[in-house]
Amino acid sequence: MSNSDPVPRLSFPLRVQVDVPAGLTPDDVAVTILDGHDKVVHQGLGSSSTPLPTGLYTVRFEFANEIQERVVRHDKPTEVFLSAERKA
Repeated sequence: MSNSDPVPRLSFPLRVQVDVPAGLTPDDVAVTILDGHDKVVHQGLGSSSTPLPTGLYTVRFEFANEIQERVVRHDKPTEVFLSAERKA
């Protein structure tokens, strides 16, 4: 490796866990993961796991016309939890 080669970044799993009320499934929650440049690096429904390089990520949950975002420092295997509840 020469001095001009970029240093390889480590990758670890980023796991998203979704808990929903009775009668619904985790697939009712759309999950989007964006990197530090707001580029989409993962999209899916419900709980999932994806290997990502270390860095800062935004995990966006969309459920019942509500959007929640969490910023995650991902420097080891990481888990993000969402407990989604319907608003009355």
